[in-house]
Amino acid sequence: MSALIVGFEALLRRHLPGTVPRYLQLISGEEMSRTLPAPLRDEFLGRQRLPVTMEGARDRLHQLHEADAVVYLGDFTHMAFHQRVVAARLVAQHLVESPAQAEALTARFHFLVDAPDAALARVVVLGGTLQFDRLRDEFDAVHQQRLRRLVTGAADVTMRDPESALRVAELRSDFERSFLGVDNATLLQREDAAALPRSAWTANPDAGRGCIGLFFGRASRPLERLRDCAADLARALQCGVHWLPWGMSRGYHELAYRVLPPPEVRGLPEDGQYPLPGDLYELLGRYRCVLTDTYHVAVVAWSLGVPAVCIAHSRSDLGVDVSCGPLFAWRDKRQTFYSSCQALDFFVHAVELDTPEAWSARLAHLVRVLGDARFTDAVAGRVRRHAEAAGQRAAAALRRCFALSA
Repeated sequence: MSALIVGFEALLRRHLPGTVPRYLQLISGEEMSRTLPAPLRDEFLGRQRLPVTMEGARDRLHQLHEADAVVYLGDFTHMAFHQRVVAARLVAQHLVESPAQAEALTARFHFLVDAPDAALARVVVLGGTLQFDRLRDEFDAVHQQRLRRLVTGAADVTMRDPESALRVAELRSDFERSFLGVDNATLLQREDAAALPRSAWTANPDAGRGCIGLFFGRASRPLERLRDCAADLARALQCGVHWLPWGMSRGYHELAYRVLPPPEVRGLPEDGQYPLPGDLYELLGRYRCVLTDTYHVAVVAWSLGVPAVCIAHSRSDLGVDVSCGPLFAWRDKRQTFYSSCQALDFFVHAVELDTPEAWSARLAHLVRVLGDARFTDAVAGRVRRHAEAAGQRAAAALRRCFALSA
């Protein structure tokens, strides 16, 4: 969510200066982290430290009906499975008295089910996705009625992927307009990142510069194999490898210490230290390229003009995988993003790592396209153009909302 807020703040600075947003969340970071040990809780909250104030929404839902505009900042907000996840979390955190109360609360927050139509007319759904909804979710009449009312009554709706944009067109029975937008994280530009909070963690201006930025958080292959592939690419490009500390220290970095020990991979934080959001964006901007399996790492890198090679396995044994969706109805959001911006030359299917012949061929291709500015500039330029158009459209929609409230 931090990447989406950062992108929206950039949009406001660029197109609607002087606009003061209020950010509401159903479950606060403090509530989400209160069962964590103190060091991890501090890191969890510190990593979300942004120059904005987050407010609890549970006691302020009526304010959504009266706002000049309500913006839903995309991601999973309106997908059917997300409603179940949030409701279960409300129950698990003892923030509601019953599952029924949790379900009602999510419906009021995500779909404004108790708001008048005039309030819906001041809603902008910005960069959303329905990509992991499946047929059985369409058979849920209650969910479909809520979704249809929202996207039909809203001032504007854009989805970050073509499948979801088509679904909105179906719900609205409107195939003349486009509902395709972008992931809000792409709205950020390099100059916007400079305003984000940083720590002494990136005080050394040479840390990571010219290296391959490496982060694996959705690994579908043994990390030792991913490590070897990163080393192969680094040798071919004649550069170093630098670990991007994108995820929490527990799990991601403990594992990285075991599998990717310094000095082979540099950039791991010392015990008790963690980067702030500005540190992560600063590091991404320094890299020659990025190697990752994580969606938003790749999205943010390309938005900063840094080529990102994404390794992905587009199937999972999980009930719902955050990268490729529900069991037996897989649809990989990483591949969708790369396809939509014509970046598939930089998208590696995990099976390509399984034989020396396949990996050797792919490695040679990566070296060619990473070394040819025509390829990297074409993708980065397309991501930037898409984001600029989406920002202009969102700003126009918000001005219409403001006019309704005047």
